[in-house]
Amino acid sequence: MKTEILKISGLLIGLIFVFSLFPLASAAVVWSDNFDDGNYDDWNVTVGDWRVTDGILETYYVDSYETGIWHDSSQIEGTWSFDVYHGSSSSAHESVCMFMANGTDTPTDYYGYGIRFSVNSIFLVKQTGSFLSLSSLAFVMIEGLVTTWTHIDVTRNSAGEFNVYFNATSTIAEPDITVVHTEYSYSERFVVATAGILLKLDNVIVDDTILITPPTTTTTTTTNTTTTTTNGGTTPLPIDTTLLIAGAGVVGVIIIAVVVLKRR
Repeated sequence: MKTEILKISGLLIGLIFVFSLFPLASAAVVWSDNFDDGNYDDWNVTVGDWRVTDGILETYYVDSYETGIWHDSSQIEGTWSFDVYHGSSSSAHESVCMFMANGTDTPTDYYGYGIRFSVNSIFLVKQTGSFLSLSSLAFVMIEGLVTTWTHIDVTRNSAGEFNVYFNATSTIAEPDITVVHTEYSYSERFVVATAGILLKLDNVIVDDTILITPPTTTTTTTTNTTTTTTNGGTTPLPIDTTLLIAGAGVVGVIIIAVVVLKRR
């Protein structure tokens, strides 16, 4: 009897070890920067003056009205997250974070998509050349945007659908902006540019997985009834199908092993 118990225990320990090799599906961070190292060594300044103060990247004025800085970034699908402090109440002052940008021979000219900040509005924009050639794809009015931190999450899928979230607190949330746009499907840089304002940037994370999604709505149709169910925001993150297969296999092996040992 003791021998059988030891055999079963050893088998279970081995299976637990194998099972641990199949973790929950996890996102992969492509690159990130929280500036806690006190520098911006991986960034390239195109115009103006930048510095890191107390773990925050910021502009500061010496003699330049416009400022610009960029980081290598080729991601075109996934999630872009960052915190922005927009420090001006003038309608003539604005900033833009181009999360998908293609560089040109002119340092301040880009083609791609970004988030533009003004006094009381945030825009999803398309840039076609100079900093002044921003086309609004969609925008929302937000009170209290000036001189405060705003957390931004942008997701994009393979169909070119953008979802933009402001200060989201859950992995399931209603997007503030939803747009499908497919003109640009290539990226070289993550760009931050300003015109006449103090801007601060922190906690930049670029991930190859969509980490935040809208509540799902499913429709089930029977002979005479259509039922619509809306997820209220409590659905957990999806589990990798590999994990489910591995788990089912482990359970099956345990059952077979127990049956075999009992027959001996």
